[in-house]
Amino acid sequence: MYAIHDSPTGVELTTESIIIPEEERATAAKVSSNIDYEIVAESMRDGHSVPAKMGEGRFAKVYKAWQRNDGQRIRPVAIKILHNTARYLEQQLFHQEIQLLKSLSLAARTQVVNIIDVVDLGPMIMCGCGRIYHPQCPLCGVKKLHRRDIVGREYPTLACPDLRCGYQVSAQDIEIQLDKLISPPAKRCCVSGPHAQSGTIINFVDRPVMVMELQESTLAATAEHARALFAQSCSQFLQPEIIRHAARPLPPTWRSRQVCQIQRAMALNKLMLMVQLAEAVSKLHGPLEIVHKDLTPDNIMVNFKADLNQPVRMQMPRNLPLSMILHDAINIAECEVKIIDFGLSNFTSSETELIRQKTEVSYNQVQFSATHHEAMLDGSFDYMQVHGIRPMSWNPLGTVFREDTEQTRRLKKVLAELVEKYGVGSDTILLAWILKHPAKV
Repeated sequence: MYAIHDSPTGVELTTESIIIPEEERATAAKVSSNIDYEIVAESMRDGHSVPAKMGEGRFAKVYKAWQRNDGQRIRPVAIKILHNTARYLEQQLFHQEIQLLKSLSLAARTQVVNIIDVVDLGPMIMCGCGRIYHPQCPLCGVKKLHRRDIVGREYPTLACPDLRCGYQVSAQDIEIQLDKLISPPAKRCCVSGPHAQSGTIINFVDRPVMVMELQESTLAATAEHARALFAQSCSQFLQPEIIRHAARPLPPTWRSRQVCQIQRAMALNKLMLMVQLAEAVSKLHGPLEIVHKDLTPDNIMVNFKADLNQPVRMQMPRNLPLSMILHDAINIAECEVKIIDFGLSNFTSSETELIRQKTEVSYNQVQFSATHHEAMLDGSFDYMQVHGIRPMSWNPLGTVFREDTEQTRRLKKVLAELVEKYGVGSDTILLAWILKHPAKV
């Protein structure tokens, strides 16, 4: 168990052995702070347990967990953690996102996901059996690995504190050396058996993580939930056999009127959702002076205010009027919109200049690759070099391997020659081209 305690000098991290009852090992693993959090685990078909991942982006991944008090579950939460391979640059951007979300959480009536807690989390791996452990040095098997920052390196390192041992692994190489950290002697729980060589890194090195309110449904999934709810609730008015076996003759236009009412109610439900989204964006762009530049369906989460599994009146006698059933369906399908993922990126030079009037800007992530090199030509990189802002590239491989165009065909022809000349992969050549830019991308 990982526990974080308040101390006179700040926050200190301690570790204790964790014991999960046999019946719980496939369903949960635990991590504690000054408030107790229980990371939910999922059982895979092969019998291994993995932390329940809700999603991931370019910089971070999100796990599902429970907030607990005195061992009692209070509410589900989401824990956002940087990827294992994150550099110091991503860590700085993550810190900026934390500060931004903190300020938004304090602002009145913002429809932005609330940040509940910030926890300093150490190295953490979940074994395939469901237990969480702090990895031991896989070389000497004695000392617990700790973070080591080496001057001049872009990636943090996990190292054995015993300098005589000398073991260390960089975040840059962790995916290659993963097997060493999920096997004995790095772990003590499964020295042999089916889980001896299985495990998932939850957190690579000591870093802050965000605990946020849980948002269960994406915008796309919400539409499906609402559509299914209305179809279920109003099924008696949509089934042809209901009309054929009616106790009294029905006018030909009856069914069309009912369908029209149902469609209007579904449209009203969608309209209520979009009004909430427009109000959220208006509040961000107006009083808060924040522009969310990556507002995609994946960054809009929705919580239903009522339990979708609760009984609806359509399960009662069939003599209820459609208007009453639709009223129930709209109330059950009522949603609360939340905007997530405020990673800072893709600002033009003029936008960056405006931001610099409010706060210091150290990094700016822009789309830059062999197929998207506008930042190199439109003055963006020049501006960043002049003002000491370090650019970061997202989608650095571009569309070379995803599209078949005249541009990508030319690039592939050149890449084939360079691959043969240098004996490396095409992706390595593309990344090396980016790293050669004097802006130090």
